[in-house]
Amino acid sequence: MSQALTYSISEVSPCRKAIAATSPAKDVTKLFNNACKQIGQQAKLPGFRDGKAPRTLILQKYGEQITKEIREKLVSQVVDKARENEKFEIAGYLDVAEFTPKANEDCAFTITIDIYPEITLPDYKSIKVELEEYVEDEAKIKEALTEMTARFSTMEVVDRPAEKEDFVKSNFSTDLEATEATKDVLCGEDRWIPLTENGFIPGATEALTGKSKGDKVTWTANFPADFHKDDLAGKAVEYTADIIEVHGRNTPELSDEIAVQAGATDVADLEGKIKESIKSQFENKQRSEQRDIIVDQLLEGFDCDLPQSLLDQEAHRQVHTIMSEEGLDHHHDCGDDHDHVHNDDCGHSDEDKTAEAATQEKALVRATKDLKTRMILREVAKAEKVELNQYEVQMQLYSMAQHYGMSVEDLTKQLQQTNSLHEFTDHVLMDKTLDKIVDIASGKNA
Repeated sequence: MSQALTYSISEVSPCRKAIAATSPAKDVTKLFNNACKQIGQQAKLPGFRDGKAPRTLILQKYGEQITKEIREKLVSQVVDKARENEKFEIAGYLDVAEFTPKANEDCAFTITIDIYPEITLPDYKSIKVELEEYVEDEAKIKEALTEMTARFSTMEVVDRPAEKEDFVKSNFSTDLEATEATKDVLCGEDRWIPLTENGFIPGATEALTGKSKGDKVTWTANFPADFHKDDLAGKAVEYTADIIEVHGRNTPELSDEIAVQAGATDVADLEGKIKESIKSQFENKQRSEQRDIIVDQLLEGFDCDLPQSLLDQEAHRQVHTIMSEEGLDHHHDCGDDHDHVHNDDCGHSDEDKTAEAATQEKALVRATKDLKTRMILREVAKAEKVELNQYEVQMQLYSMAQHYGMSVEDLTKQLQQTNSLHEFTDHVLMDKTLDKIVDIASGKNA
């Protein structure tokens, strides 16, 4: 009977290892004893005082829970020992072969893991880039101040023909009988019609612009084939509208009062904040462009093996990104857990299958580039001692939450539930590392 945890490692493929481990009976039994004791202290079994139920009944009622807990602890012990003793870094667990630990018996099991590759770091310190000097643009500052002031505009009745961005109050009707589903689009009394590029009635902006109170206007609305109301999709509908009022935007003069409402102390402070914001936007755009240039130079001639599990995850994510970019359907329901993989008998046309294959190929190319970049930046971060602090992570979470219209708490919870928080933090570190390389490449490294 073995007296200590032992394991051996074999290579399954590049970046993939199998760990065959054996935990001695004494360790397995100790885990059983601890689990039974801990659960026994909380278990409520009929006929027994709290904490006094016999071990046999505890195992009978909670045996599955205890076995699962012990499996997880045995696996964790092996992984921790391998991480401590071996040279590789674990990129993720892939699979644990099913096993059932038993008290008073040695327990043998196998874990398959992916590891990060050992790479030869490109000579990132020799990369050179030039950052343009920021030149203050008075026209841009004036335009930004005008836009800021326009946010505090109000709408009021105007005695003039309607212009784009105005609102027109009207009574309107059509030559098509309205249903419950379409009446809000086909008819209305005292309804406001915005004269914007994407108004809710096609052609209304063009037809009503230049018209005044008291005018009667007719036009043909050509609803697009993908209109959100199926009853109107692809149809041409004749509209008639009687204009009741025209409301235009009343933009106030820039003043200290407006500046305070915008979060500044006065007009001078608001102008200073806008100047700072424009400069920051310029510098961020510069850095973003230089990052792309640097990544291309780092990847030139570089190659390495990639952890297959990470590659699969990234490719899967890229498929969804590409589908969103190209306006494609995300799901073809074939009863397949992997919604981007389809069977030949799902009824897809050859054209669909060709487009799908092209999407997956594009996703794999992107995923491969992103992962190779990550492998390089991980090593640069170590070499340059680039580290994150909690404030930097929180600021990125706040920025991402704002982008998706979520609270930081909800976003954090979602990332935790999908096991993506570590990946998110990793990307923040990669961005900071790229900024470090930009500083080195532009001669601004402290």
